[in-house]
This record gives sequence, C-alpha cells and structure tokens, in this order.
Amino acid sequence: MGFDIMAEDLEGNEVAYHRAYMGGFRMMSEQGYAWFTLIDANDCYGGVSGNGTTKKIQLRNLKYALEILLRHIPIGLANNGFGDEKDLRDEFNDRKPQLKEFMDKCINWCEKNNQEEISIYFG
Repeated sequence: MGFDIMAEDLEGNEVAYHRAYMGGFRMMSEQGYAWFTLIDANDCYGGVSGNGTTKKIQLRNLKYALEILLRHIPIGLANNGFGDEKDLRDEFNDRKPQLKEFMDKCINWCEKNNQEEISIYFG
C-alpha cells in the first residue's frame, strides 16, 4: 500500500511530491522511528495511507526526521543482514531515495523563503 504526499508553497504551488510506500515507513518504525511522529503528523496518518488532510509541518521537525533517516536506516539495514553499514549509507546517500529528496526540497524551500513551516498534503 502507498499514498501521496505533496508539499506546497504559500500560493499553493507544488514544492515537492512523493509517492510513498509503506515498506519504507514500516522499516523506519521497526528501527523505533515513526516518520509521522518525527514530523509531528500522526493526525494525518490513516493506517495504510494519509487521511487526506493538509498540515503545516515545522522546518525543525523535517530536519530532525531527515537526520534520523540518514543516520539510522542504514544501521538498521546492516543490523538485519542487508550489507555493510558504510556501503549502505553511501548507497543510500548516493541514490537519494524519494523520501530524502522530498524532505530536502521542503527544507530547502523553507530556508530559501525564510519560512519555519511548509504545508504538506497527506493523501
């Protein structure tokens, strides 16, 4: 199962889009880091998808979630026998998975526009 998340600027234009699949979020949760919790959006989680709401997400929460994503996901994969932690971290960073790219775009937009939050739709 999956769902769509889309960040919008102040005029409602798309800043970033991600077709999310629950496998990646489940893997984060198994490491003890639920993505919706990290960005303070549990109220937007609908079980197997978003619940169709839009919420303003704080820049600090996006930065923290990205830090957790980069630091802990490769460790979790390595601990579960998927390869060497350094190799996994390098591959993870080099390939720029969609979720990382989504968060990077949101963070960059906030910083470029001196905003402390961005609207994200969870569908």
